[in-house]
Amino acid sequence: MFCERAQALIHGDLHTGSVMDTPNSTQVIDPEFAFYRPMGFDIGAFVGNLILPFFAQDGHAHEGNDRK
Repeated sequence: MFCERAQALIHGDLHTGSVMDTPNSTQVIDPEFAFYRPMGFDIGAFVGNLILPFFAQDGHAHEGNDRK
């Protein structure tokens, strides 16, 4: 049901690597997976791409690099 309710043309693969930011502008690149779907799809993918590394950072910590 979620995939059948197309609302807008969305990026389809939005993550932090697809956002280019400068002091004057912000651009989203890499649109080869663009398709019509609910707008929440891109928002969820982007937020998930921010949350997962946040919780994974403790797994990369060690005595010489406490990541605080």
